[in-house]
Amino acid sequence: KVLMEEKTNWSDARERCHSEGLVLAEPDDTIAVPLTRFVLQRYGNGSFWANARLEGGKFIWQRSNKTLDINMRLRTPRQPVSGDQGSLGDCLSLSVSEEDWMNDTSLPYQPHDCSDIQLYPLCEKILQDKKTLKDSLLIFEENISTDMAKTETNISLRLDTIIQSLSTIQEAVGPVQESNSRNDPLLVLLEKKIKKLNKFEKKLSTTIDTIETGISTIKYR
Repeated sequence: KVLMEEKTNWSDARERCHSEGLVLAEPDDTIAVPLTRFVLQRYGNGSFWANARLEGGKFIWQRSNKTLDINMRLRTPRQPVSGDQGSLGDCLSLSVSEEDWMNDTSLPYQPHDCSDIQLYPLCEKILQDKKTLKDSLLIFEENISTDMAKTETNISLRLDTIIQSLSTIQEAVGPVQESNSRNDPLLVLLEKKIKKLNKFEKKLSTTIDTIETGISTIKYR
């Protein structure tokens, strides 16, 4: 996405992209040519900031930290990149011109002075690929699986305690029921206790199942 509202210098271009929830674009040599065609057709002639700076005689993508070969074919012939920083500009742009496109479609990059305010921000949105997402899930599993296991153990122990309590209460209720004293306060109290513990037992069982399902889902995704 090109932000056409205002031309900026390189640093401000990065900030403008961030304000839109985007980042300054890093169009490497695999997409630079088709991207140039797209920008030319949609926005027309112009120069657009890309997220690379000259460091030690080489242009470095600032986010991925990858290096652009200074001898690569995607280099504007009018201003060949040299190791002399500052002579041609320390920041990289995508130069889009219909005339250049007609003459040579393989040379979209051009160095610019980083303080030049005559360029537009070229932004992109970062999307996680499946591999990155899977790696993130594995890290997530690693971080929480131990705590989940401890929680499951504690719940299981609590569940065993509740089951034992239920058995004890049911044994106590038995003789009272045999007396047919349905309105006996002790019987009423014990029956309420049993219902409450039964409900809690089901809730704990559901919690354990949820934890196990969560771990399995992360593990095999």
